[in-house]
Amino acid sequence: MLDDGGIGLLLARPDQGFSNIEDVAEHTARTSNTSSANDAIRRLVGVVTWSPEFGPTRKIGRLTTYDENTATVVIKVYDNNEKNYEFARQMGCNTTYKVWRLDNSNHVYGGNDGMNMVLNAREPVTEEFTGKKYIEIQGIYGYKNMPARNVYPLAGELETYI
Repeated sequence: MLDDGGIGLLLARPDQGFSNIEDVAEHTARTSNTSSANDAIRRLVGVVTWSPEFGPTRKIGRLTTYDENTATVVIKVYDNNEKNYEFARQMGCNTTYKVWRLDNSNHVYGGNDGMNMVLNAREPVTEEFTGKKYIEIQGIYGYKNMPARNVYPLAGELETYI
């Protein structure tokens, strides 16, 4: 039985998928929070929620089929350092990224191609005077089938977050 819970997202430019999502060397070479290389992968760690919703249905005889479904992903990044803040600020709104979701069972969702997702970022005001500030990034993803699930080769680096 697998544990539930998202702990991070991988983000890349829309045309920069993986050759092999389970290749340690490719992840190690491309994962960076400071690189401006075209193929860089940014890893954000926080609390991730994934909310899928069924799309509209169509009836064909006795068969009911679903059109494209949607899912909303939200990550709260509690490490509100200058690099993360500046990344979110430059993201603006309605920016398209390749996105892979990381869970606490050492999996990455999205396969080699990732999920094209439109993202928005903000820094909400906390409800309490002593509340911890965070960056919130939200995206919407359209799909017909669930995203592929693979082993995340750098999962050991995330052990301190689980």
